[in-house]
Amino acid sequence: MANDKSFGKLFFYALLLVVLLFGLIKVLINAGGNFFRLELLGFLVLLAMSVAGCIGYARAWGERVWFGVFVLYLINLVLMWYVTRELSIILLVLGVVGFISSIPRAAASPKPKAPGAGEPHSVVFDTQEKKATPVVKEEPKGEAQKATAKFTPGKYIASKSGNVYHEPKCDWAKKIRKARQVWFNTKEEAWEKGFKAHDCVS
Repeated sequence: MANDKSFGKLFFYALLLVVLLFGLIKVLINAGGNFFRLELLGFLVLLAMSVAGCIGYARAWGERVWFGVFVLYLINLVLMWYVTRELSIILLVLGVVGFISSIPRAAASPKPKAPGAGEPHSVVFDTQEKKATPVVKEEPKGEAQKATAKFTPGKYIASKSGNVYHEPKCDWAKKIRKARQVWFNTKEEAWEKGFKAHDCVS
């Protein structure tokens, strides 16, 4: 779908430029002397840039080449008006349309992540710390219960910012930061704190 859109835009540019170049040919026929030579040179430069723009349109630089083509065409129109005191409004409007439609779009920069956003719900399991059972601190009744724990391993691990618990060998479990680790001895204990089992839990 994106390729169809790109092809459609490229076809629009090419069609627009064909009309604009035919307008230049009409000027070339009526020109003479140095003015003819300069216009012929401008025509050839625009033609060469147009071919380059067609070839490279699939790449990032292709659209910038088309932008340059329409900028140079508008400059050429202004210079022709300055020399001949004649200005084709149709060519000017078409040149402006081409200029506006070919303005290169800025590449989308990645948005900075909010703290904790995109963090896997389960981080590195340190086997040297397997000594004690988890100590879960419960909040007083009436307040929403939220799991908090000291860093003492148990049989299951979860992230304080998530709602899924894992076995320590799980790849997700290895990604939980130490500061966010919550440990449980049993599945029931994890379930009572509002955590559900991941696929890794047998």
